[in-house]
Amino acid sequence: MARFKREALSRANALRLVGAIKTQKERAVVMVLLHTGLRVSELSGLKRDDLDMDTGTLRVLGKGSKPRELVMSPEVKQLLTLHFQDGRRTFGIPIRTIRNITYRVTKRAGLAKPVSPHILRHTYAVETLRHGIPISALMQALGHSHLTTTAIYLEMSSEDAHEEFRRKQPWLQAAQSPGAASVESAAPVTPQTPKITQKPAKKGLK
Repeated sequence: MARFKREALSRANALRLVGAIKTQKERAVVMVLLHTGLRVSELSGLKRDDLDMDTGTLRVLGKGSKPRELVMSPEVKQLLTLHFQDGRRTFGIPIRTIRNITYRVTKRAGLAKPVSPHILRHTYAVETLRHGIPISALMQALGHSHLTTTAIYLEMSSEDAHEEFRRKQPWLQAAQSPGAASVESAAPVTPQTPKITQKPAKKGLK
């Protein structure tokens, strides 16, 4: 299993958190953060005009007034459509309230430690990498200026490195096919860990 330098929710705890959501406001906060990796200030500052429903993209103004564009998953598109459908022009939830919402849902889920919006950002980054999205694409999604900032999210263990070799090297796959000579003594098989299903962040996701 991969070891990550920045704290993120495990798959089980992420599912527990989602399962503890009760209100539409809580869903808009928790699910949009998990699906986009937005900073709390970016979520709070969203405007109705930032959504392009025709292209399914979301314009975000990040640190240093640096703009980027994210592709919305179907769930994010639906949640934000519902959130803005009453005619409101802004997201309308202050940063402190967003933090309180994530802490409240954490407590309801029975998680040992409070989950901040930034931990949800970390979780998004980790799961995106686990699903094979290039780190350069994740860098753009998160609004980082330097690849080294994004790279600290992941530290691959030896077990994960072995798994990557098995997955991507055809000669190893052929060697492990029925009737082929066993290579277990050289590279013991490591079971794959289930992962959270999540829409990949296309270029410009946050």
